[in-house]
Amino acid sequence: PKLKAKANETRHVLPCLFEILQDPLIHDASDYCKYRLSAVACLCRFYAYCDSPTFFFTPHIADEAETCASDFLDCYSWLADASIANGHMKWQLTIKFHYFKHGAKFARFLNPKFGSTYTPESFVGKIAAIAHSSSFGKPSHMIGRHLMRNIQMVGLVDKRRAQ
Repeated sequence: PKLKAKANETRHVLPCLFEILQDPLIHDASDYCKYRLSAVACLCRFYAYCDSPTFFFTPHIADEAETCASDFLDCYSWLADASIANGHMKWQLTIKFHYFKHGAKFARFLNPKFGSTYTPESFVGKIAAIAHSSSFGKPSHMIGRHLMRNIQMVGLVDKRRAQ
Protein backbone atom coordinates (compact mmCIF):
# COMPACT_ATOMS: atom_id res chain seq x y z
CA PRO A 1 0.00 0.00 0.00
CA LYS A 2 1.04 3.54 -0.70
CA LEU A 3 0.26 6.43 1.61
CA LYS A 4 0.41 9.81 -0.06
CA ALA A 5 -0.05 12.70 2.33
CA LYS A 6 1.83 15.54 3.97
CA ALA A 7 4.24 14.59 6.76
CA ASN A 8 2.39 16.71 9.29
CA GLU A 9 -0.84 14.84 8.44
CA THR A 10 0.71 11.41 8.85
CA ARG A 11 3.12 11.82 11.75
CA HIS A 12 0.38 11.08 14.29
CA VAL A 13 0.09 7.60 12.78
CA LEU A 14 3.74 6.78 13.55
CA PRO A 15 3.28 5.49 17.14
CA CYS A 16 0.55 3.11 15.91
CA LEU A 17 2.73 2.02 13.03
CA PHE A 18 5.60 1.43 15.44
CA GLU A 19 3.38 -0.90 17.52
CA ILE A 20 2.18 -2.76 14.42
CA LEU A 21 5.71 -3.23 13.07
CA GLN A 22 6.77 -4.89 16.33
CA ASP A 23 4.17 -7.62 15.89
CA PRO A 24 5.92 -11.00 15.36
CA LEU A 25 3.64 -11.73 12.40
CA ILE A 26 5.04 -8.68 10.60
CA HIS A 27 8.50 -8.28 12.10
CA ASP A 28 11.04 -11.03 11.48
CA ALA A 29 14.79 -11.13 12.01
CA SER A 30 15.63 -9.81 8.53
CA ASP A 31 17.72 -6.68 8.08
CA TYR A 32 14.84 -5.15 6.13
CA CYS A 33 12.48 -5.40 9.12
CA LYS A 34 15.15 -4.15 11.52
CA TYR A 35 15.89 -1.05 9.43
CA ARG A 36 12.20 -0.39 8.82
CA LEU A 37 11.43 -0.57 12.54
CA SER A 38 14.47 1.60 13.36
CA ALA A 39 13.39 4.26 10.84
CA VAL A 40 9.94 4.50 12.41
CA ALA A 41 11.42 4.52 15.93
CA CYS A 42 13.74 7.40 15.01
CA LEU A 43 10.86 9.43 13.61
CA CYS A 44 8.74 8.74 16.70
CA ARG A 45 11.54 9.98 18.95
CA PHE A 46 12.16 13.05 16.77
CA TYR A 47 8.50 14.06 16.78
CA ALA A 48 8.25 13.41 20.51
CA TYR A 49 10.98 16.01 21.01
CA CYS A 50 9.23 18.41 18.63
CA ASP A 51 5.92 18.02 20.43
CA SER A 52 7.39 19.52 23.58
CA PRO A 53 5.83 22.91 24.35
CA THR A 54 9.18 24.69 24.55
CA PHE A 55 10.46 27.04 21.87
CA PHE A 56 14.08 26.11 22.58
CA PHE A 57 15.62 22.70 23.18
CA THR A 58 18.36 22.12 25.69
CA PRO A 59 21.69 21.37 23.97
CA HIS A 60 21.29 17.69 24.90
CA ILE A 61 17.78 17.43 23.39
CA ALA A 62 18.90 19.33 20.27
CA ASP A 63 21.74 16.82 19.81
CA GLU A 64 19.31 13.94 20.34
CA ALA A 65 16.87 15.36 17.77
CA GLU A 66 19.65 15.76 15.21
CA THR A 67 20.84 12.21 15.91
CA CYS A 68 17.31 10.87 15.45
CA ALA A 69 17.05 12.62 12.09
CA SER A 70 20.46 11.36 10.93
CA ASP A 71 19.70 7.81 12.06
CA PHE A 72 16.33 7.95 10.30
CA LEU A 73 17.96 9.08 7.07
CA ASP A 74 20.60 6.34 7.36
CA CYS A 75 17.90 3.69 7.84
CA TYR A 76 15.81 5.10 5.00
CA SER A 77 18.83 5.15 2.67
CA TRP A 78 19.55 1.53 3.52
CA LEU A 79 15.92 0.61 2.80
CA ALA A 80 16.04 2.48 -0.53
CA ASP A 81 19.28 0.73 -1.55
CA ALA A 82 17.91 -2.68 -0.54
CA SER A 83 14.73 -2.03 -2.48
CA ILE A 84 16.63 -1.08 -5.64
CA ALA A 85 18.87 -4.13 -5.25
CA ASN A 86 15.70 -6.27 -5.25
CA GLY A 87 14.36 -4.57 -8.38
CA HIS A 88 11.75 -2.39 -6.64
CA MET A 89 11.31 1.36 -6.47
CA LYS A 90 10.15 1.64 -2.87
CA TRP A 91 11.58 4.03 -0.28
CA GLN A 92 12.28 6.79 -2.76
CA LEU A 93 14.45 9.64 -1.56
CA THR A 94 13.00 13.08 -2.19
CA ILE A 95 14.12 16.67 -1.72
CA LYS A 96 11.93 16.80 1.40
CA PHE A 97 14.60 14.83 3.25
CA HIS A 98 16.89 17.79 2.68
CA TYR A 99 14.34 20.02 4.48
CA PHE A 100 13.99 17.46 7.26
CA LYS A 101 17.75 17.48 7.76
CA HIS A 102 17.71 21.29 7.98
CA GLY A 103 14.90 21.22 10.54
CA ALA A 104 16.82 18.79 12.70
CA LYS A 105 20.08 20.69 12.37
CA PHE A 106 18.53 23.99 13.36
CA ALA A 107 16.56 22.49 16.24
CA ARG A 108 19.26 23.79 18.55
CA PHE A 109 18.07 27.31 17.77
CA LEU A 110 14.30 26.79 17.57
CA ASN A 111 11.96 23.85 18.00
CA PRO A 112 11.05 22.80 14.41
CA LYS A 113 7.41 22.82 15.47
CA PHE A 114 7.57 26.63 15.67
CA GLY A 115 9.49 27.32 12.48
CA SER A 116 9.87 26.03 8.97
CA THR A 117 12.71 25.68 6.52
CA TYR A 118 10.31 24.43 3.87
CA THR A 119 8.65 27.76 3.06
CA PRO A 120 11.69 29.67 1.71
CA GLU A 121 13.13 26.62 -0.03
CA SER A 122 9.76 25.76 -1.55
CA PHE A 123 9.74 29.19 -3.18
CA VAL A 124 12.89 28.26 -5.11
CA GLY A 125 11.03 25.23 -6.47
CA LYS A 126 8.12 27.42 -7.56
CA ILE A 127 10.49 29.73 -9.44
CA ALA A 128 12.10 26.72 -11.14
CA ALA A 129 8.68 25.43 -12.23
CA ILE A 130 7.73 28.84 -13.60
CA ALA A 131 11.06 29.05 -15.45
CA HIS A 132 10.55 25.61 -16.95
CA SER A 133 7.03 26.45 -18.15
CA SER A 134 8.28 29.75 -19.59
CA SER A 135 10.87 28.10 -21.80
CA PHE A 136 8.59 26.23 -24.22
CA GLY A 137 8.42 27.65 -27.74
CA LYS A 138 10.63 30.65 -27.09
CA PRO A 139 14.11 31.49 -28.27
CA SER A 140 16.62 31.50 -25.43
CA HIS A 141 17.11 35.28 -25.51
CA MET A 142 13.37 35.81 -24.81
CA ILE A 143 13.03 33.44 -21.85
CA GLY A 144 14.26 35.94 -19.24
CA ARG A 145 11.68 38.60 -20.12
CA HIS A 146 8.84 36.06 -20.24
CA LEU A 147 10.00 34.49 -16.99
CA MET A 148 10.00 37.82 -15.15
CA ARG A 149 6.48 38.59 -16.40
CA ASN A 150 5.25 35.18 -15.17
CA ILE A 151 6.91 35.66 -11.76
CA GLN A 152 5.24 39.06 -11.44
CA MET A 153 1.86 37.52 -12.30
CA VAL A 154 2.30 34.79 -9.69
CA GLY A 155 3.17 37.46 -7.11
CA LEU A 156 0.04 39.44 -7.97
CA VAL A 157 -2.17 36.35 -7.77
CA ASP A 158 -0.70 35.44 -4.37
CA LYS A 159 -1.23 39.02 -3.15
CA ARG A 160 -4.88 39.02 -4.26
CA ARG A 161 -5.50 35.66 -2.57
CA ALA A 162 -4.14 37.04 0.68
CA GLN A 163 -6.57 39.98 0.56
